Amino acid sequence: MNLQSQGVKGESQHSERLKWIVAIVISVLVGSATTFITLPILIKENWIHLPHPVIKSNDLIPTTLLSNQTVKESGGIVDAVNKVKKAVVGVVNYEKASDFLNQDSKTQEKGEGSGIIFDKQGFIITNDHVVQGAANIEVLLPDGKKTKAKVIGTDAYSDLAVLQIPSSYVTGVATFGNSDVLQVGEPVIAIGNPLGRNFSQTVTVGVISATKRTLSIPDRNSGQTLRTQAVLQTDAAINPGNSGGALSNIVGQVIGINRAKIATTGVEGM
Repeated sequence: MNLQSQGVKGESQHSERLKWIVAIVISVLVGSATTFITLPILIKENWIHLPHPVIKSNDLIPTTLLSNQTVKESGGIVDAVNKVKKAVVGVVNYEKASDFLNQDSKTQEKGEGSGIIFDKQGFIITNDHVVQGAANIEVLLPDGKKTKAKVIGTDAYSDLAVLQIPSSYVTGVATFGNSDVLQVGEPVIAIGNPLGRNFSQTVTVGVISATKRTLSIPDRNSGQTLRTQAVLQTDAAINPGNSGGALSNIVGQVIGINRAKIATTGVEGM
């Protein structure tokens, strides 16, 4: 009896210890799970503030090889742009505004285009349609200055015009290349003021798509074709305001004057 009673008593004590151990383990697991669930919520709600760690680039991708080499772009397009852009200006056309009695009053802006300084004396070449009907013409220089310009001559058939500004405003002079030796596929750079002064000195790049296209020259009043003209075709982006701006070759020589864009549904880059 004593042995059996002691055995039963021992088993009872052992059972109690197991219950306590199980209870402790369950408590630890429940506590860990609760912490795992609630901690992100507490942090998100700013109830618990943790210091922000400083993460280094090497910590993110430790296997990435970091180079100490500095990229310096020289030659090619960058050098060509630097040679031409100081000679590319904005051209603003101001027309006379009439009141309700058809009496002339002050002038108002009609439109904006681009131009190219080609002489130290301040001569600028642009498109005739950029300055057509202008009462006053203002030139916007690359350095931010503005000055009045006078019309020296225009030619509606070639759509060219020559202006002049005071020589003291000349910021650069363009060098002209030979467009007769251009090859299809040769890289070209367009520089101008698409959409006006807010996008001045915009550079776009393309190639010569064709060298001997013909473009009809219409009469501005009747709309009838007066003649055709041989032109270059490029896929460099040209937009309103680019008219009169420079088309340069890869060595920074002006080989064309941006004039027209075929803006038809479904047509791009012409």
